[in-house]
Amino acid sequence: MKGMVILIRGLPFSGKTKVAEKLKEEFEKREISLIITDQENLRKLLYPEIEYSQENWGKMIERLNNLIGILTKAGLNVIITTTAPKKEFVQTFREKNENFFEVFLDVSNEICKQKDNESLFPDVEKLFEASDFPDVKITDVNKIDEIIQKFEELGYSDVYESEEEEEIKKRLQNLGYID
Repeated sequence: MKGMVILIRGLPFSGKTKVAEKLKEEFEKREISLIITDQENLRKLLYPEIEYSQENWGKMIERLNNLIGILTKAGLNVIITTTAPKKEFVQTFREKNENFFEVFLDVSNEICKQKDNESLFPDVEKLFEASDFPDVKITDVNKIDEIIQKFEELGYSDVYESEEEEEIKKRLQNLGYID
């Protein structure tokens, strides 16, 4: 079974990591395991040659998408936290990931700047494009219940017990849909 991708996107210091940690906790209560991947931490760890700049955003998103593809093919569910300033980056994630859910943190630049003493990329707010059609948009990082509600409305939380999953696989094999 292919894993899902939950993209949490917003300006730097908008609370993406906080939302990811709260979501992971809530999903684990529902016996859905998730891995949190932070775009900036992955860049530093796996791709230190890619400097944090406007010119390198596309390259980093492409590599991140490739890594996420490997993880979801293995059946892992992944939360990605990223600034990804351009809407086209979100579209790339959406196109390459079958089970995709976007959370857009619509937190003002002024609030983010209060938390950011030394921005890595000071012009990001000038480049940042708000998401047109996120699955859910929140303005308060404590509104996790809104994310969970929308997630369930879209049917992403339909999790099968292992016995049910095996029965479904057997039926599909008998019908010739899978080997």
